[in-house]
Amino acid sequence: TTRNDLMSHFGTAEADIDVVYPAVDLHNVAKRTSSVAIQEVRRRYGIGSPYLLYLGTVESRKNLVRLVKAFNAVRSREGGGLQLVLAGRMGHGSDLVSQVIDDLGLNGPVVMTGYVGNEEKQALLAGAAAFAYPSLYEGFGIPVLEAMAMGVPVLTSAGSALSEVADGAAVFVDPTSEEQLADGLHRIVNDQPMRRRLVEAGLKRAGSFNPGAMARAMVEVYRKLV
Repeated sequence: TTRNDLMSHFGTAEADIDVVYPAVDLHNVAKRTSSVAIQEVRRRYGIGSPYLLYLGTVESRKNLVRLVKAFNAVRSREGGGLQLVLAGRMGHGSDLVSQVIDDLGLNGPVVMTGYVGNEEKQALLAGAAAFAYPSLYEGFGIPVLEAMAMGVPVLTSAGSALSEVADGAAVFVDPTSEEQLADGLHRIVNDQPMRRRLVEAGLKRAGSFNPGAMARAMVEVYRKLV
């Protein structure tokens, strides 16, 4: 996707671009993340219910105002009992996210953790019912692969690099449609056969973005240069 953007917007020749995918090496992290660590991170942030997780900077590009509104629709439909955790530092537009949470009376059902360290991130991923990443634009999308590598079913945006990264191993929605977001969130929480398929497909997909493949691709780039 980024290669195509370079060619389209800057006129870069395809022959001058080599694509090297980043690596994710988290396949055994879920096994090393103890139930004690998951319970501790839940206690720390006041997470008492099954929860959907977003991980990344809280900023306008990540489309979190629509995510919060879609979550509210799902929660109303199901009578509560579900939380949304937004984990990441505050960025441009985070005040709009906070405002819609206040306007909808979702303080409590929606948890904003602020920045989380690596161990907290792993525990939040390991404990999540599903991972939601409805970004409007991404050049890659490592958090999606991290969730897949942890065995967490993923909902993400159709378009930009996210379709390329997840490649059929996620629920894809139009990120500009609150209705599609709400429907996707409902399905990813309640459709158990689909959840099992997503976990299996996600683990397989994440496995293709491994350090060995990245290293071999970089070696080929260096060979071209010498």
